[in-house]
Amino acid sequence: MMELRLSVRHHGDRATIHIGGEIDLATCPQLQAVVVDLVDRGCYQLILDLEQVSFLDCAGIRVLVDAQRRVQEHGGSVRLVRPRPLVWRVLALTGMTTVLPTDTPDG
Repeated sequence: MMELRLSVRHHGDRATIHIGGEIDLATCPQLQAVVVDLVDRGCYQLILDLEQVSFLDCAGIRVLVDAQRRVQEHGGSVRLVRPRPLVWRVLALTGMTTVLPTDTPDG
């Protein structure tokens, strides 16, 4: 099993979550816990940096949808930045790029 690396940078009421590794059924509870903690602490503008994410499955997609729902309850937003082409393709095929603001992949 691949580990998920998470680090958070705060910028006032915004936070950037830098994610590395695979976001899947085994690791998504870690990401979910970070999102819940940030929202509970009043951080409603979330940027998810996907540059180091090598894999994303439907469980990971569910965490992204849940994150969006949580912050929207407080007038906030989630933005996905720097996805690798493979991850961007999963996001596009599942319609997530129309639901969440998403940068197009570099390359």
